[in-house]
Amino acid sequence: MESLRAARVVALREQVLRRWPDDLVEEHWDGPLWRVAVPRHGWTVEAEDLDGCWAVLVEPHGHGFETHDASVGTVVRLLAAAVAGDLWLVRWRIGRLASGSWLEDGAGDGFTGGPGGAWLDRLAGSLPGYRRTRARLGEAPVERA
Repeated sequence: MESLRAARVVALREQVLRRWPDDLVEEHWDGPLWRVAVPRHGWTVEAEDLDGCWAVLVEPHGHGFETHDASVGTVVRLLAAAVAGDLWLVRWRIGRLASGSWLEDGAGDGFTGGPGGAWLDRLAGSLPGYRRTRARLGEAPVERA
């Protein structure tokens, strides 16, 4: 199992470093764990293959999440958005009842929720007290009800 997870990380590494050799700097690689810097934007992306999904941490903002699938393509899409400076943080709140956040690219495609995320967002939007903000990662949020 460990060797399969490490093999997926090798595939991710090779694909990403070949695609953006001048935009990413590898910082750490140990089996299923890989960390790469995006110097242009001051971000670091750490991805760990958890066998069924990826655990991802984007620093320095400390935004951690798990992807909705084990696809290397999901992490590649996240890194493409990071290289382009097109990572957006969406925060939501329903009064004092619940709150959360997720990352998405500029087109509004998230990396965590799978196909049900948009449906849940529309449902939450119909509840009294729902507020949503969206901002480019590292910038001040703008409220969207």
